[in-house]
Amino acid sequence: MIKTFGDGRVAKDAKVFQYGKENKTGVSFGLICDRFYNDENPTYIQCTIWNRDEKTAQFITTGRQIFFEGKLTRNSDGYYNVDVDDFSFGQQPNRDGNSETRYQDDGGRREYRDDPAGNQY
Repeated sequence: MIKTFGDGRVAKDAKVFQYGKENKTGVSFGLICDRFYNDENPTYIQCTIWNRDEKTAQFITTGRQIFFEGKLTRNSDGYYNVDVDDFSFGQQPNRDGNSETRYQDDGGRREYRDDPAGNQY
């Protein structure tokens, strides 16, 4: 097992899926990660967060920056996969192309300003 840390931008909105006999839910999404500054050949990583639901998936949207920690594997086709153990949100692009932070860090408790229901994770 290889433990890895990194960050990237979400390639496509997250998808929620069910697995197991108990129909547990998980979230799957792809990240585009630059190996170096202004890398012309970024790395695509397929990420899976187990035991999460739609509340998490609604914030994992195209272009959003995500910092992750997890177990790195490589499948037989040569693609990288990460089973995410921990993650946090970074910046999300605005319509004008600039970025802004969309969450407030309150001593380990995160409150997301764009969550209309005021849910906390």
